[in-house]
Amino acid sequence: MIDRLNKDSNPTRNYTRTLYKGNTYVALATSGKGINDIDLIVYRKSGSNWIQLDKDTDNSDVAVVEFECTATGQYKFEIKGYSYETNITEAFFGFILAF
Repeated sequence: MIDRLNKDSNPTRNYTRTLYKGNTYVALATSGKGINDIDLIVYRKSGSNWIQLDKDTDNSDVAVVEFECTATGQYKFEIKGYSYETNITEAFFGFILAF
Protein backbone atom coordinates (compact mmCIF):
# COMPACT_ATOMS: atom_id res chain seq x y z
CA MET A 1 0.00 0.00 0.00
CA ILE A 2 1.08 3.56 -0.62
CA ASP A 3 0.33 6.32 1.89
CA ARG A 4 1.88 9.58 3.06
CA LEU A 5 3.24 11.10 6.22
CA ASN A 6 3.21 14.75 7.22
CA LYS A 7 5.88 15.66 9.75
CA ASP A 8 3.78 18.45 11.27
CA SER A 9 0.21 17.14 11.36
CA ASN A 10 0.42 13.36 10.92
CA PRO A 11 3.93 11.93 11.45
CA THR A 12 2.66 8.40 12.25
CA ARG A 13 0.39 5.92 10.47
CA ASN A 14 -1.07 2.79 12.08
CA TYR A 15 -2.45 -0.26 10.29
CA THR A 16 -4.19 -3.16 12.01
CA ARG A 17 -4.41 -6.64 10.50
CA THR A 18 -5.53 -10.09 11.63
CA LEU A 19 -2.57 -12.47 11.48
CA TYR A 20 -2.50 -16.22 11.93
CA LYS A 21 -0.54 -18.45 14.31
CA GLY A 22 2.31 -20.42 12.80
CA ASN A 23 3.11 -18.02 9.96
CA THR A 24 6.32 -16.05 9.72
CA TYR A 25 5.66 -12.50 8.51
CA VAL A 26 7.86 -9.80 7.06
CA ALA A 27 6.73 -6.19 7.35
CA LEU A 28 8.50 -3.55 5.27
CA ALA A 29 8.14 0.22 5.15
CA THR A 30 10.12 2.23 2.65
CA SER A 31 10.09 5.90 1.83
CA GLY A 32 10.48 7.75 -1.36
CA LYS A 33 11.99 11.17 -1.77
CA GLY A 34 11.47 13.30 1.31
CA ILE A 35 11.89 10.92 4.25
CA ASN A 36 15.47 10.15 5.29
CA ASP A 37 14.58 7.87 8.20
CA ILE A 38 11.44 5.74 8.51
CA ASP A 39 10.69 3.53 11.52
CA LEU A 40 8.42 0.49 11.90
CA ILE A 41 7.10 -0.97 15.17
CA VAL A 42 5.00 -4.16 15.40
CA TYR A 43 2.49 -4.77 18.21
CA ARG A 44 0.20 -7.69 19.15
CA LYS A 45 -3.12 -7.08 20.87
CA SER A 46 -3.46 -8.77 24.25
CA GLY A 47 -6.83 -8.10 25.87
CA SER A 48 -7.24 -4.34 25.62
CA ASN A 49 -3.47 -3.66 25.49
CA TRP A 50 -0.97 -3.53 22.64
CA ILE A 51 2.29 -5.41 23.36
CA GLN A 52 5.36 -4.40 21.35
CA LEU A 53 6.89 -7.41 19.55
CA ASP A 54 9.71 -5.95 17.50
CA LYS A 55 10.90 -2.80 15.78
CA ASP A 56 13.25 -1.40 13.20
CA THR A 57 14.35 2.08 14.23
CA ASP A 58 17.72 2.36 12.53
CA ASN A 59 18.68 5.48 10.58
CA SER A 60 17.59 4.51 7.06
CA ASP A 61 14.74 5.01 4.63
CA VAL A 62 13.86 1.29 4.75
CA ALA A 63 12.50 -0.50 7.83
CA VAL A 64 12.10 -4.29 7.97
CA VAL A 65 10.72 -6.48 10.75
CA GLU A 66 10.46 -10.28 10.49
CA PHE A 67 8.53 -12.15 13.17
CA GLU A 68 6.75 -15.43 13.86
CA CYS A 69 3.09 -15.14 14.72
CA THR A 70 2.62 -17.09 17.97
CA ALA A 71 -1.12 -16.38 18.30
CA THR A 72 -3.92 -15.65 15.85
CA GLY A 73 -5.24 -12.16 16.46
CA GLN A 74 -4.91 -8.45 15.86
CA TYR A 75 -1.51 -6.95 15.07
CA LYS A 76 -0.70 -3.26 14.67
CA PHE A 77 2.00 -1.78 12.45
CA GLU A 78 3.13 1.71 13.40
CA ILE A 79 5.06 3.64 10.76
CA LYS A 80 6.82 6.88 11.68
CA GLY A 81 8.66 9.40 9.57
CA TYR A 82 11.54 10.18 11.91
CA SER A 83 13.68 12.47 9.75
CA TYR A 84 12.73 14.46 6.64
CA GLU A 85 14.77 16.20 3.95
CA THR A 86 15.17 19.97 4.31
CA ASN A 87 12.04 21.92 3.28
CA ILE A 88 9.94 18.73 3.03
CA THR A 89 6.90 18.42 5.27
CA GLU A 90 4.99 15.65 3.48
CA ALA A 91 6.20 12.55 1.68
CA PHE A 92 4.92 9.19 0.40
CA PHE A 93 5.94 5.76 1.66
CA GLY A 94 5.16 2.13 0.84
CA PHE A 95 4.11 -0.57 3.29
CA ILE A 96 4.22 -4.31 2.51
CA LEU A 97 3.20 -7.21 4.75
CA ALA A 98 4.04 -10.69 3.47
CA PHE A 99 4.27 -14.26 4.78
